Amino acid sequence: PMLFDMPLEESFRFCRKEAFAPHISLHIMNEILKRDIANATGIFRISCASTELRSLQEGYLKAYSDAAEFRKRDGNYFTNFSLSLLITTKTHSTHALACLLKLFFRKLSPPIVPY
Repeated sequence: PMLFDMPLEESFRFCRKEAFAPHISLHIMNEILKRDIANATGIFRISCASTELRSLQEGYLKAYSDAAEFRKRDGNYFTNFSLSLLITTKTHSTHALACLLKLFFRKLSPPIVPY
C-alpha cells in the first residue's frame, strides 16, 4: 500500500482494518512528542536530508505493509509492529519525523498542507 498517496479516509481504513495499527500520522506525532522537542530548533521549519526522509518513509511503509500482510495471512495483529517502527524511528532525527509528517499531509488527496 502507498499510504502516502491515499485519500485520508482510505488511509484510516487501511491502518485500522488491514494493518490493525494506529494511523500513520498519529504514530509519527507520538514519536515526535516522545523526543526532547522543547530544546529542538524549528522542528517543522528545518528540513532533513532527502536520503534520511526516504529511509524513514520506507521503514514506515514496510512496517505497515508487513502488518497488513500478517493480518491477511494469520488473522491476528502483527505483534512486532511497534518493535519494527521503534527500530525505524530511533535511528532518525526529530526533523526527519517532522518532514515525514509534512510529506504525508502534502501527499494526501487532496493535500492538507500545501506545497
